[in-house]
Amino acid sequence: MARLRAPAKAAAKAAAKAAAQVGPRRGRGRPTKYTAEHAELARKFCLLGATNEKLAELLEVSPATIDNWLARRAEFRGAVKRGREQADARVGESLFERACGYSHAEDKIFLYEGQPVIVPTTKHYAPDPVAAIFWLKNRRPDLWKDRKAVEVSNARDESGELQALLVDYRSIPYDPAQEQRTPPPGKGV
Repeated sequence: MARLRAPAKAAAKAAAKAAAQVGPRRGRGRPTKYTAEHAELARKFCLLGATNEKLAELLEVSPATIDNWLARRAEFRGAVKRGREQADARVGESLFERACGYSHAEDKIFLYEGQPVIVPTTKHYAPDPVAAIFWLKNRRPDLWKDRKAVEVSNARDESGELQALLVDYRSIPYDPAQEQRTPPPGKGV
């Protein structure tokens, strides 16, 4: 009789397991907190310059969860990419305008005979050399990067200049009594 119980228990266990797996198996672990709203929120946060760590904080998940969503959720990954590209393009455009100089419409308000008068004007901004240098160094480093030229010469001293300097140095007499020694810090003289 004991033999009959073991197969019955195994069959019951298998039936319970099959009943628990309704629908496609999602894997092990905690159910995801991800919703479609997270993608739009992530895009907006990335427009404001959010990093992955900041996204995790703002969406109240761990940084590892953000990494998983980026790897596994195409909608989330695309939203983050679009947000970052839009933000980078906007900053790049502003830097370019700053480097080249720009103008914009502006209204000036004056008081004439006790009445306010609005005068449309154009405000001009001169090109900013620092922004121009930054732009050129990053966009055309082959032409504009800071170069530190290091001249490497042959170790052979064909003209004998190094040998002459070495001989001159060795000809200086050394007198240990003339050497001034300073005591270590904290020690008296």
